Amino acid sequence: MEGFKRIFSLFVLFFLTSPALSHRRTPRQSGVFCTSHDGTKYLPGQTWSLEAGSKIFNCECKPPGRTHCEWTPNKSKNQRCYDRRTRRFWNLGESFTKVSRGRTLDCSCKKQTPTSSQLVIECTTSNRCHHDGKSYVQGFRWYHTDEEGVKFRCLCLALTVVSCKATVRTEVTEVEVSAPVYNNEIVRSGIAGFQACDIGHRVVSAGFAWNETKHISDDVVTIKSCVCNNALITCKDVLKSRSREPHCLTDDGEIHAVGSTWVENHKYTKSLKWRCHCDGNSRAQCRDEGTCPDLLPPANGAMICVSAADRASTKRTKYCKPVCEEGYDFQSRERRYRAYEVCGVFNRHRWASSYVENPLLIAKCIPTVRRHSYYSHYIASDCETLTEDQKSETKDNFMRLLTRRRLCRFGCRFESFTCG
Repeated sequence: MEGFKRIFSLFVLFFLTSPALSHRRTPRQSGVFCTSHDGTKYLPGQTWSLEAGSKIFNCECKPPGRTHCEWTPNKSKNQRCYDRRTRRFWNLGESFTKVSRGRTLDCSCKKQTPTSSQLVIECTTSNRCHHDGKSYVQGFRWYHTDEEGVKFRCLCLALTVVSCKATVRTEVTEVEVSAPVYNNEIVRSGIAGFQACDIGHRVVSAGFAWNETKHISDDVVTIKSCVCNNALITCKDVLKSRSREPHCLTDDGEIHAVGSTWVENHKYTKSLKWRCHCDGNSRAQCRDEGTCPDLLPPANGAMICVSAADRASTKRTKYCKPVCEEGYDFQSRERRYRAYEVCGVFNRHRWASSYVENPLLIAKCIPTVRRHSYYSHYIASDCETLTEDQKSETKDNFMRLLTRRRLCRFGCRFESFTCG
């Protein structure tokens, strides 16, 4: 009996391991198999591949019937860039143009780094010029006619620079000398000879620029920089320092050593001034230290002024409101709709509106028998006879107006109440 069992076991083992009979076994017959995404069954040890998007999954069926997969980048499908604005795919190395915020951009699909597998879209305008709402490629030539009818020949240079030159006729008859000539046509007769400029030793066309040495001192060289524009010569002085030490040069020709501090005042407006410091790179850094001039109160009225603090700044913005006495109203219709005037750093310490005879007079009060409904803030009697309580009420009304408009978020301070 034992011999019979041994012979039967050897026969079964031979049947299962025989190569000729192994193809007859199926996953269902073995009892252990793995199922792929498409329903295909694989025996332990068998492998298959699955492509999904930009990845390739290499899977293997393990003996317990468990599927183990590892993925690698799909290089054949990862060579494209996606532009969200145009919703299009672009292949690696492909170039295209697109318009963004009114400007034409030259874009290309490229690798983020030479060794990186990540692709990016890089756009630039360095090879383009923008002129009169149009975009031109570097090296492109075109003609442009200005408002005066002058025809210019333009060229797009590198770094978005446009070079335009006027096409001016150089040979004219004696009859045409007194009139501007362009493209063999006389335009705007009586202005100047063919829109050219006579600079003494030669006649130059419109757009020609030149420099002349005006004055030389021990420290500064003054150069007169001129340009011919529509037969008119416009010049401005340019200062060049002769000092070899690191310094800063002001517009007035003053030389300041590095590290020094000075105050610059406006040429015409005394309330405008700047405190400047010469840095190590020989460039002056200037900080605004100007003040707002005091306004004049209108006759038969008063002027109320309040200052408000600015965020992260020691400067304050000044708000002034003119008011009229009872029986008077503003002469200007626009003044009736303007609640106050503003002066601060943002407008270079200047009041927006004023009269020609005096820039510090922004309102005039004239007699009237009608009180306008939209002008509710006025003083009820003669300004000189107002009590402190009446003045405080007028000031509080103005302060509440600024608070409602969120102008006192960092603090407001009463400045003055002046009678006219």
